[in-house]
Amino acid sequence: MFVLNVVLYLFFIIVVLFFLVTIKQLLQDRRELIRIPGPEAKNILGGSCAQLWTSADVSFKTFREWAKLYYPIYHVTFLHYVVPNILHPADFELILSNPQHMEKSIFYNVFHNWLGTGLLTSRGKKWLNRRKILTPAFHFNILQQFVDVFNKQTDDLVKTFVNFGDQVYVCVDNHVAQFTLKTIAKLQWEQS
Repeated sequence: MFVLNVVLYLFFIIVVLFFLVTIKQLLQDRRELIRIPGPEAKNILGGSCAQLWTSADVSFKTFREWAKLYYPIYHVTFLHYVVPNILHPADFELILSNPQHMEKSIFYNVFHNWLGTGLLTSRGKKWLNRRKILTPAFHFNILQQFVDVFNKQTDDLVKTFVNFGDQVYVCVDNHVAQFTLKTIAKLQWEQS
């Protein structure tokens, strides 16, 4: 019985230490990211996103206002997460070219059982090796032969959007998905 109690206490101590270390890291990351300008937290949970849950239109307008107000970078808080939003291409290039920033978010772990560790979910050297294999497929010279199809399909998409006229809010999800599928089908048809 004594041994069981000792093991349980040790297990409890290890779990508590794990959570303390995790919380310390989250708070440290939060302190660093919160220095980025952004909207104030509106509630006790630290969220600046409360009004975003009303509608997609309100969310879109709110993010656009924040982008104009805090350009070129701002943060949004949700619960204990601080999410930076980068708006300037030079900042994107700086981050994406640095291998230090290639670590995936914990949200990608959800896809591991479904997708395995492919290009989307892999990390570090494994991701870099798979990216190097895939990069030549998107080389300019290879894609050049498909420009006419891209242009034709893009013109069709623009015509679709022009038909919406002065509507304030348009859900583009279905139209973009249809555009993507039509483009892929045309490219495949021309290659066959």
